[in-house]
Amino acid sequence: MKVLRSRLFEAKQREQESKIASERRSQVGTGDRSERIRTYNYPQSRVSDHRIGLTLYHLEQILNGDLDQIIDPLITADRGRKAQGGRAIERRKKFMPNKIIVDAFGGDNAPLAALKGSRPCR
Repeated sequence: MKVLRSRLFEAKQREQESKIASERRSQVGTGDRSERIRTYNYPQSRVSDHRIGLTLYHLEQILNGDLDQIIDPLITADRGRKAQGGRAIERRKKFMPNKIIVDAFGGDNAPLAALKGSRPCR
């Protein structure tokens, strides 16, 4: 009986550890280059956000704190994805759209203009 109990306990413990490891992997990722969120390219003065396919050539301004150029399109993409019934923007590659934010709204720039000044407090 003790042997059976210890085997059941070990099986339950392995199951729990694999569940925890799986959850951790989904949150942390593997660290591959394919899981990057943003790239800062100093020689080209370029910032690319890979989640929404946004590329800006204003690295110095962004590093000096002018983050609106990045935050506004991220908010717009997140709202657009939620409005379409999708999940919020996530880090995982399978949720990344292939085109720039404007394509998510059929080429209409109105959502970008509507968000100016309506950003939540930081």
